[in-house]
Amino acid sequence: MLALDEPSAEPELRRLVARAGALVGKLRVVLPAQALPVMLRIDPAWDGSVPASYLLDAHGALVFAQRGLSIVPELMQEIDHLLGTE
Repeated sequence: MLALDEPSAEPELRRLVARAGALVGKLRVVLPAQALPVMLRIDPAWDGSVPASYLLDAHGALVFAQRGLSIVPELMQEIDHLLGTE
C-alpha cells in the first residue's frame, strides 16, 4: 500500500491500516512529488486521483486500474477473472 501524505501522518495511517486488517505487503508513506515518477511508470494515464487501485500481473504490468473511488465489486470481479475463478 502506498499512501500519498505528509510523513507526520504515518502513525495515523498505520493505525487505520491495522484496523482494516489482512493487508498484504507493506505500508509506504511518501510525499506526492516522490511518488509521481513511480506512479506514472505504473500508470501513464494516472491523473493524480486518490485513491487509486491497481492490479498488476506477475511481471509487474498493469492489467486493471481504478482511479479515484474504488468500486470494490468491480475490483473483485476483475481479480476473479484474472485468477480464472469467475
